[in-house]
Amino acid sequence: MNDIAELEKATTGTDLVLSNVLTPAAVFGAPGGVDAILKKIVDEVRAIKTDVTTPIGRKEIASLAHKIARSKTALDKMGKDLGQTHYDSWKAITAERGRIETALDALKEEVRQPLTDFENAEKSRVEAHEM
Repeated sequence: MNDIAELEKATTGTDLVLSNVLTPAAVFGAPGGVDAILKKIVDEVRAIKTDVTTPIGRKEIASLAHKIARSKTALDKMGKDLGQTHYDSWKAITAERGRIETALDALKEEVRQPLTDFENAEKSRVEAHEM
């Protein structure tokens, strides 16, 4: 079962998004992952009835707003961490590509050097006859 389906089954307790149930790949890599998470949060928040006219209702509203902020922060951190992982991988791959290029260019020059020496000698020989 995928992480989004697990989220649908999970009880949220004090959090709107259970970051221990979600993985970055499920949120940011799966088609519709972000939409599913946003829909879950919006539906859950809109299902809660609050009353601004009572002190308890006002505390519930403040608590709900705080839960939304924590969910946003958790999802944002998940995305940043995933992006950093991809960036670190890209940097490592780029460094290895550079090593490959340097090593193979040096090998190419080494292998071609006898031919280059021969071509230069031949060019000098021909020039000597033309003068």
